[in-house]
Amino acid sequence: MADAGADPRPPLPTDAGRALRADAARADAGRALRADAARNREKVLRAARDAFAESGYGVPLDEIAARAGVGPGTVYRHFPTKEALFEAVTTARLEDLVSEARSRADSPDPGAAFFGFLARVAQESAAKRDLPDAISIAGSLRDDLNAALDVLLRRAKRAGAVRAEVRTPDLILLLKGMFAALADAQDPAQRDLIFAVMADGLRPSRLTRRELACRMAERSTHGHQHTAGGASVDGDWLAATWPFIRGQLPSAPARVIELGCGPGGGHVPALIRAGYDATGVDPGAPEGPAYRRVPFEDYRQEGPADAVVASVSLHHVDDPGAVLDHVAEILRPDGVLVVVEWISEDFDEPTARWCFRRQLRGEAEPGAWLGGLCAEWTASGFSWDAFVRARLDQHGLHPASVIRRELEARFATTHTSTGPYYFPDMPGTDASAEQAAIDAGQIRAGCLRYAGRVRPAAAAT
Repeated sequence: MADAGADPRPPLPTDAGRALRADAARADAGRALRADAARNREKVLRAARDAFAESGYGVPLDEIAARAGVGPGTVYRHFPTKEALFEAVTTARLEDLVSEARSRADSPDPGAAFFGFLARVAQESAAKRDLPDAISIAGSLRDDLNAALDVLLRRAKRAGAVRAEVRTPDLILLLKGMFAALADAQDPAQRDLIFAVMADGLRPSRLTRRELACRMAERSTHGHQHTAGGASVDGDWLAATWPFIRGQLPSAPARVIELGCGPGGGHVPALIRAGYDATGVDPGAPEGPAYRRVPFEDYRQEGPADAVVASVSLHHVDDPGAVLDHVAEILRPDGVLVVVEWISEDFDEPTARWCFRRQLRGEAEPGAWLGGLCAEWTASGFSWDAFVRARLDQHGLHPASVIRRELEARFATTHTSTGPYYFPDMPGTDASAEQAAIDAGQIRAGCLRYAGRVRPAAAAT
C-alpha cells in the first residue's frame, strides 16, 4: 500500500530536474538584479532632486552620482543625458504647477487667482533653484505651463487687476528676474519684499491726473486724453467732434462701444445722456459699470454692437488691422463704425508754424502738447520734416493713410471728410478760425472724419 504522504507524481528525470532548478536560480538572480537596479535608480533620483534644487541645472552628473553612492556609469545607464535626468526630476513639479494654474482659471476673483499662483511659483523657486531652468527648457510641459499662465494673465487683465500692456512673454521674463533675485535673498523677509515689489509693478498704476497726462503723452505725440467737458484741450475736442459722431450713429438706444475712451471717459457720458447703451473700452478707462479696463483686442461682449466709435485712438494701437478685424467681429452685419483721426502725415512746417505763432496752452495743462512740441523742435536744431518724422517713428504712430487703407479693406465708406484738428490747444483760436486757414490754403487739414459699415466679407471672418 502506498504511503499516504508520498508525492503521487512520478519523479522528474535527473537532467530535467537540474535544468528547472537552474532556470529558477536565474529567475531569482534576475529579480535580485532588477530590484538592485530599481534601488539605484531611486537613489539617483533622490540625489538629483536635492542637487538640482540646491544648485540648479548646472550641477555635474558626477556630483549627482557621488551623492547617490553609485558610479557615473550607473547614472548614465538609467539616464543617458542630463536633460533626461532633469526632466525626470522636474516633471512632477511642473505637472503640479500646471494643474494648479488650470484649477485657478475659473476663480470668481481673477486678480487673486493670478497673484496667488505667482506667489506659489515664488515659494517653489525660493526653495528649489531648478525651477527657473525647468520652465525654460523647451518641452510640452513648459508649453502647458505657459498656456495656463496666459489664461490667468488674460483674465486678470480683463478684471483690471494687471496692467493691460503686460503679455505672457513679458511675464516670463519678469519671473526669471524674480527667480534670480530670490536666489540671492538673505532671509524670508527680503524674499517677501522682492515678490511684493514685482507684484506691485504688475498692477495698474494709481496715477494722478497730471501723471495720467504724462503717460498718455508718451503713448501719443499729441497727448489727447478724451477728458469729458470743460474749457480744456479734451473738453473742447469732445464738444467739437460730438455733432459729427452723433450724426453718424443709429438712433438711441442703440448699443455703442467707444474704442480708446481714455481716462476721462471720452464720449461715453454724452452717449449715455443721449440715451445710448454705451460702453467705453480702454486700459486706462475710469472705473464704473460703463467702462471696461482692457485692451480693445481683449474685449468680449454678449451680443453684437450697433456701432463703434474710435476717436483719435487707432493711430497708436499696435496693429490697426487686427483692431479693425475685432471691430468687424463685434458689430452686427449692418453695424456702423465712426472714426475721428489725426492726419499726422499732413502736419507740415507751414501748418506747425501757423499753430506755434498763436497763443498755446501751458505745458502743465492736461492734454496740452503743441507748446512742448514747439520747444522740443526749437531745441533740436533739426528741420521740421526730420524732427516730426523722428517723433512719429519714436512713438510708433500710424499715419492716416495707413488707417484709411485698413478701413477700406473691411468697411464700406459712408462718409469721409477733413477739417480742423489743432484748435483745442490754442485758447484764442476756435475751429472756425482754423477751418478758414485751411480754406485759404495757409495750412493743411489735420482731422480725418470717417464713417462706414461692415463689408459682408469682413463680417464673415
